Amino acid sequence: MLRLLAGAAVQLVRHLGLEFDVDPPGAGRADEGGPVGPAGPQGPQGVPGTCTCPITVGVVECDGSAPSAQNWAKCVLTVNDLSIRANSNIQCTYKTRVGDDQIPCRVFAIQDSSFQVEMQTGTSAMWLAYTPAN
Repeated sequence: MLRLLAGAAVQLVRHLGLEFDVDPPGAGRADEGGPVGPAGPQGPQGVPGTCTCPITVGVVECDGSAPSAQNWAKCVLTVNDLSIRANSNIQCTYKTRVGDDQIPCRVFAIQDSSFQVEMQTGTSAMWLAYTPAN
């Protein structure tokens, strides 16, 4: 219940909700500086049939025989891959069920040629590693 005291000043303020920008590509509003210009030149191409991007992928599975932390229903697995470096950026998501691709698993101990994954026992996951050239 809202009570107003006699003589109290009241100011109503318009709700300033979020504004989603749904302009079609290439279009622009006056407050956005106009339309988007043409795309720049395409970068150099690699040899046909090869990938110049340093990306590696793999799958890990944690069954009941993997080492696990007691009473936590989780296991820690070591992934060995010669393309992994200490500066690799590694993402890992579960893939046991259809909706699991958005659930991350823990990646740690990243070093040259290996890293570790902590995940729930009885599941599988996919990992993707980006390793910069330097």
